[in-house]
Amino acid sequence: MTSRTHEVGLAARALASTLVVLVPSYVVERITNYYFLTSNPLFGDWSGLRIWLFIVLILAGSVVAGVLFSELLPAALCSVLGVSGLLLLVYAICDPKVCYSTGLDGLEPLRMGVDLSSVALVGASVGVYVRTRQPSSGFAYAATAFAAFVAIAYYPVVFSMAGTRLLGPIHPWAVVLLLFLLSFSTAAAASGGNGRMVSFALPVGAGAATILVSVGIASAYLSLIAGQILLMAVALVAGAAGGVLAMGRRRAWTFRHFSSSTKPLLLLVVFVLVMTVVILPDAVTGIVPQGAAAGSTPVFGMGVPVYAGAYMDSSLNRTEGESLTVSFAGTNTSAIQSDNYLAAGIGAHSPGCCVDGIDYGYRFDVYLFRSGNESLVASAWEVCDYVSACGGHSWKVLMFLDASDIGRPSLSSKIQLTLEWRDHTVCWVYAIGSGPARNLTRFETQPQENPYFNLGTFSGGIRNSMSGFFQFGMMSRYPIGRGGWLVTLECPAYMAASGWKCVDHARTLEGGQSYWKVLWRWGEDYPHVVALPNGGQGVAFSYSPSATMESFQSLW
Repeated sequence: MTSRTHEVGLAARALASTLVVLVPSYVVERITNYYFLTSNPLFGDWSGLRIWLFIVLILAGSVVAGVLFSELLPAALCSVLGVSGLLLLVYAICDPKVCYSTGLDGLEPLRMGVDLSSVALVGASVGVYVRTRQPSSGFAYAATAFAAFVAIAYYPVVFSMAGTRLLGPIHPWAVVLLLFLLSFSTAAAASGGNGRMVSFALPVGAGAATILVSVGIASAYLSLIAGQILLMAVALVAGAAGGVLAMGRRRAWTFRHFSSSTKPLLLLVVFVLVMTVVILPDAVTGIVPQGAAAGSTPVFGMGVPVYAGAYMDSSLNRTEGESLTVSFAGTNTSAIQSDNYLAAGIGAHSPGCCVDGIDYGYRFDVYLFRSGNESLVASAWEVCDYVSACGGHSWKVLMFLDASDIGRPSLSSKIQLTLEWRDHTVCWVYAIGSGPARNLTRFETQPQENPYFNLGTFSGGIRNSMSGFFQFGMMSRYPIGRGGWLVTLECPAYMAASGWKCVDHARTLEGGQSYWKVLWRWGEDYPHVVALPNGGQGVAFSYSPSATMESFQSLW
């Protein structure tokens, strides 16, 4: 009877521990879903806060599990089971309208599982300590230290892999510094009761695991962030080595005292919160030539251009077409560096119909090179924000890219660029001078995309940033930095019920403010560019040695 009672009690604790981790987070999920399905204005804030609420609630629930069991293994198993149940409910057993995206490589459930399970393991360890007042040791200590490292480092690392910037002015050094300090602290703390090899291997192994589980989202642009990944690896190794060596010195009492307390981890948690919550990450979706254009169409790919442009300033609306006329008249191509370019065109936004956080961006640009050659470039992006439905972090996919060399038309020629929906297909159409309209290319969109472009602006959500849905502007690989060039944009227009209509009101946007969706921008700031209204419904961009265009200035 006693054995039976013990078994029942054990089962009850296991059930309670699992549910206390699972249920509160799922309640948050259901509230967010309700706001989404009823178009409640609160949805934006709940959607952005949801992943952080998950972390807090799972941490609290796993602490309770540790208190209930007073042993790490069963408490951790039940906590991880609760996390697994939550993942099953949001990725599989859910309304398709609110199911989470598995991401571009299908591994978002794994990434979210690693992050939340690490949080759960740390919470369970804290709960056991609260119950027993006995610090963990041996394998339990190593597992907890490993999980704590992953839980703290995960978001800075995964955002870096996503091609976003954290604490932009010191990017990527903020993440590198965090990993160094975290590695140092973990190795130093572990040196108190473990050998040097174990103390060194713990942070290096945890950091490597965090990088490996995240790197899949950067497969399309790995070369662009290879330097950052190398810096992360160096920081991990240097921090671990420094922590082990510091704790091995007799005179390093200060290090031992500091590392044996909770102060380092608390400071690093605050650092992460500042990087990923207080100062939110942002990212660029841009296309740049992968080499100089010398007589033939260059190869284009992902990159980070500098950008200066404008946006349609109006209330939110929708259209099935956007158009712009571009001219480089007044440009001397010798002003363009041999490895640079001058480009101008349209940036458009199309909303997703279903998964929270996923939207689509389209560009149509004409690129001018020093040789005088010009290329038309069509691109389409799928992006996801830092909401939990996207794995709790951002990612981007270049869905479609096509380019065509148009030779060396006269720089005085005007080129009309048009983006247009035809059923569920986006078409890129152009005309040079008074010539006929020609189809450059077309792209059949995904079923979950709404077949229209958004117009106007939108402000709201946790970031409270302004998104300019219909943008028109100019770009370069890097600032040209001298005069001799001119970009004129005329009659940015959209398809209205009565036909094509030029934009009534427009304002300037520097690259750092060129948000077309929450944290997604068309480029970085372009210094020493000024914008002047051109004929009431157009704008001319040129170089100024003493001034730089400000954002949100009225053009017409």
